[in-house]
Amino acid sequence: MKQVISTLHAVEWSSAGSGHQGGHAKYVSILFLLVVAAIQFGCSSGNSKSDPAMQSIQVVPVGSAMSPGTSEQFIATGTFVDGSSRNVTGSVTWRSSNTKVAQVDSSGMVTSLGKGVTTISATEGEHTRRTRLRTGHDGNRTAFAYATDTDKDSISIFKIDHKTGMLIAAGTVSTPGSTPIYLELDDAGSFLYVTLLASNTIAGYSIDADTGELALIPGTPVMTGTSPRDITIDPLGRFLYLANVGSSDVSGYTISNGALVQVPGSPFPTGKTPYGLTVSDSGRFLYVTNRDSNNVSVFSIDPSSGSLSPIAGSPFDAGKGALDIELSASGKFAFVTDRFADDVTVYSIDAITGALTRIPGSPFPAGRDPRALTLDASGQFLYVGNTVSNDVSAYVIDTETGTLTPVPGSPFAAGVVPLGLAADPSGHFLYVSNVLSNDIVVYAIDDDTGELTRIQIAQTAGNAASIGVTGRED
Repeated sequence: MKQVISTLHAVEWSSAGSGHQGGHAKYVSILFLLVVAAIQFGCSSGNSKSDPAMQSIQVVPVGSAMSPGTSEQFIATGTFVDGSSRNVTGSVTWRSSNTKVAQVDSSGMVTSLGKGVTTISATEGEHTRRTRLRTGHDGNRTAFAYATDTDKDSISIFKIDHKTGMLIAAGTVSTPGSTPIYLELDDAGSFLYVTLLASNTIAGYSIDADTGELALIPGTPVMTGTSPRDITIDPLGRFLYLANVGSSDVSGYTISNGALVQVPGSPFPTGKTPYGLTVSDSGRFLYVTNRDSNNVSVFSIDPSSGSLSPIAGSPFDAGKGALDIELSASGKFAFVTDRFADDVTVYSIDAITGALTRIPGSPFPAGRDPRALTLDASGQFLYVGNTVSNDVSAYVIDTETGTLTPVPGSPFAAGVVPLGLAADPSGHFLYVSNVLSNDIVVYAIDDDTGELTRIQIAQTAGNAASIGVTGRED
């Protein structure tokens, strides 16, 4: 219709005279132009209707690697139901799941910003294609996996084949206390910490970067509150925090060459029965799930001392049995498993205050008794271990809204009581520790869909309650 109007406006109307004949000519001219414009409009509309529907999108390059500070053009090609294909790079919507690693503009030009993994996606209508991008990596990793053997008072050690993701047993190490329940590694892969549930202590180990062997750090273990469980470490490796389930508080420690010293004011009161906790990428906020008060406590972190102060509005309502928590790669969203509600609650995060607000559509259904959760290295996919249905729920994360969509084939079968999840730094593999089957299930992650394919079951020395994965670039 815009064509009709613009055609009429473009005409300079005139007549040979002011009499009846000139007026008649004017009306004939108007009629003629309206017919022509209508024909043009009809033809255009008909051509639009005859355009074949899109069937799929392909993106190249696939599984590429870039050096930080470089740029590369990504190309999207659409395939249509009539068998034709054409370049749709300029019409699709481009996204990067981790904009701290790489950004992509509307033309498909990708710029690498730092070391890490992201997913580059192209979307048009209901069709999306994703491809993994690794930056600052050469792919030759020396990587290790560690699992707590809760009933054996030990930690199982594995070397990871960097090509296949499969685990190679490399022995065990005894823990200096009883019931090792949860372990955590610092981002540099230099230290491993484990909570000893029955001893009310935490032990630290230094990691041999070449062999993966663990050496107990002098001065550890150190005392915690009652029944310590989950651990988190701030991104700069300055502070460590752990949740004390029995005393309903959080213990905080400074880290110096791996050694732990409690921060001023520690421990800090939380809600009832704290379990999961994590620190924001900025290092400014600590988030703690409280299982039996069904909420999330949020603290600001003193950058000098590591001491904690509740933020305004804390705690924030959660679902029944809030258990574990992870933040999105962008830091815009928080994901919480609600153990007794069989779902996942998603929040948006106020970047200034740290406050939480539930997103529209939240919570999202999970399996039975969801506990641990983790994101893949790119931040595109979320995985949740369901400990009664013995499977893993997998979701695609909408990086703009936080909405979760189940990936095709979800949930995926796991071992018995899948209590620990860890994604490897390459973004290609997921490791799930299973308490009552005494094993680790290894899955390959589909770069495009997030689907899981089981590739190995590796036996552990005992009840595998928790798992951590580390690695370095050769």
